[in-house]
Amino acid sequence: MKTVHIAILISAALSAHLTYAVERGSRVEAPASLRNTGNVETVLYRESVGELPMGSSVRPTMEKTCAGLRELGETTKTPIFEPGDDRPMTSESVKIGNSRHTVSFLTITNYDCDWSINQANRDSCGCTFRRLQWRKMHLKRIEGDLLHIYDIDITRGVGTHHSRRRGSRTILEEGKALVPGLAPPRTIGHSEYAGIPCVVKRADVSAVAWSEYCVVEDQAHHWPPEIQSQILGATQVRLHDGIEDRTRWEHTTRVVINATVDAGVFEVPPGIKILDLDKVRAK
Repeated sequence: MKTVHIAILISAALSAHLTYAVERGSRVEAPASLRNTGNVETVLYRESVGELPMGSSVRPTMEKTCAGLRELGETTKTPIFEPGDDRPMTSESVKIGNSRHTVSFLTITNYDCDWSINQANRDSCGCTFRRLQWRKMHLKRIEGDLLHIYDIDITRGVGTHHSRRRGSRTILEEGKALVPGLAPPRTIGHSEYAGIPCVVKRADVSAVAWSEYCVVEDQAHHWPPEIQSQILGATQVRLHDGIEDRTRWEHTTRVVINATVDAGVFEVPPGIKILDLDKVRAK
C-alpha cells in the first residue's frame, strides 16, 4: 500500500511537472563536494526523481528466510528492523553534460542491512535493517581518441576506471535513449516534463508487464540537440488481477539549457580510490 511518504514524493514531482518551465543560462552546482577549478563550462543540466517498491518487501522476506535458517540450525540470529520498512526505494539524480563529457550523480535511499555496524559478523540474519542512502557518480570524459569511463561509489569512497576507443559520436549522442523490450516500442501518446514535450513509447516485457518511456523527438528542432532523444520519464507497469500497478522510476523535474557549471564537476572527487581496470587487464 502506498504510504504518505510516497504520496508526498509523487505530489512534489507532479507539481514540478506541471509548473516548471525550461530554464536557460542559469548557473548550477554539482550535488557533491568537488574541486573548484574556476573554469566554467556550458552544459545541459537535468534533475529527476523516482521510486521503486523494493524496500517494502525486505522485512517479510528476511523474517521468513531467517526463521527457516534458525529451524535448520544454520543461524541463531534474529534481524532487527528499524522503522521505514514500509517505504519504497527512492532515487534522486542529476545529469550534467556537453559534447566532451557527461556526469551523473545518483542518490539511492532504500531499506537494507547496515553492514557498517555488522562488519564482524556477515550473517545478514544478525543485521540491523534501516533506511540507508548511497551516493554514486558516473563520469564519461573524452581525451583524444579515448573515451574514459568512471563508475564511482561516493559513499564508500571507491571507484573504477576503464577506457575505449571512441567512435564518431559525441558523448551526448552515445547517451541517447534506448528503449528496451521484447518487442519494438510503439507510440501510445504524448506528454511533457519540465516544460519539454516528449513522445510516450511502450515497450512490452511480457503479457502482463511493460515499460513506458517519454522520449524527446524534436523533429522541428525547437530544442538544442543535446536534449534530442533523451528519456524524460520512465514508468514500470505490471498487471495484477487486471489492475495496473504503475511505478514511476524516473520523472524529470528540472531542465536547464545552456547552464553554466564549474569544470571540476567532470573530475574524480578528491579522496576517491580508483581501480584502473585498463592496467588490471594489461597484466
